[in-house]
Amino acid sequence: MRSLVYAAPGKVEWHEAIEPVLQGDYEALVVPVAASRCNFDIALISGGLPLRPPFPIGHEAVVRVVSIGDSVTSVRPGDIAVVVWHIACGVCDRCLRGVTGHCREVPPGSGYGVGGPWGGLFDDLVRVPFADAMLTPVPAGVEPREFSAAGDGLGLGHAIVSRNTHLQPERVAVFGGGEHGLYQVAFAVALGMPYVAYADPDPERRSIAGNLGAHAVAASPDQLDGTFGLIIAVGANADWLYGTIGMLEPEGVIECVGGHFADMRLPGFLSYLNGATVRFGLGNNGPHVRPTIDVVSQGLIRPSTIWAAEIDWEDLPEAYTAEPRKLVALRNQTTA
Repeated sequence: MRSLVYAAPGKVEWHEAIEPVLQGDYEALVVPVAASRCNFDIALISGGLPLRPPFPIGHEAVVRVVSIGDSVTSVRPGDIAVVVWHIACGVCDRCLRGVTGHCREVPPGSGYGVGGPWGGLFDDLVRVPFADAMLTPVPAGVEPREFSAAGDGLGLGHAIVSRNTHLQPERVAVFGGGEHGLYQVAFAVALGMPYVAYADPDPERRSIAGNLGAHAVAASPDQLDGTFGLIIAVGANADWLYGTIGMLEPEGVIECVGGHFADMRLPGFLSYLNGATVRFGLGNNGPHVRPTIDVVSQGLIRPSTIWAAEIDWEDLPEAYTAEPRKLVALRNQTTA
């Protein structure tokens, strides 16, 4: 079978790989039918992350179930489902607490498309080791591609906004970067945040944010007025993050989406005075896949208004490195 492999910085190519097989009663084999390139992948293939090639790439997809183990109950062959990016058993104490990105049954950081034995979600065939925990069927009547990022980037929109609704923030700010900032805006609006501001140097994304319902848009955070109870910092911009503390309401929260992988400075005394909470970390997407699917199915968010490029599967891998905008690859299901 073919596997889309990050071969070297700036280089993605098809490799032949051993076709996976079922290895237990709780597993499934799936064929990705719509897979998207995450903003994380752009940084990854640039060589800027501490993950060394070669390895299969891709961790956002909607899949068709091909076969299942005898104990799988959530899906059947032929079902179309979202697969979550991380490997999670669903039954350990961490998974039951909702921190599914830290499952005890697998090594830390286990997921698709980041190295390890799991392959990537542009592969022709993928093994899902815990099918009931990792696969969520999608409803009929909505194009499957709308759910392609529900297991990661899109689902993070629900995860981050919903876990901070207890703050009842009057004002939310999103500092954009790629599609992830736009997903955060979309969920902040859909989940009823009263005021949403968006900062991003990219004029096209600012325009999309306005269309999604952002009340104010600016090229940089220092152009936004007032303070915010929740700030979602997406672009991994250390300078912006440093200045963010002064924009935070007392006892407010800053959520950092994506990779601040280098050491950085934060204003300690101001953070102390403000009672600031700053969260770094990967996404625990498992509990948020179903709510994300529901929001999309209800028409509250249409992800295809956020991404910019749909390509045929056969146009990979060239388009993967050439297309700068959000990219979704669609497989011809008559040949899948």
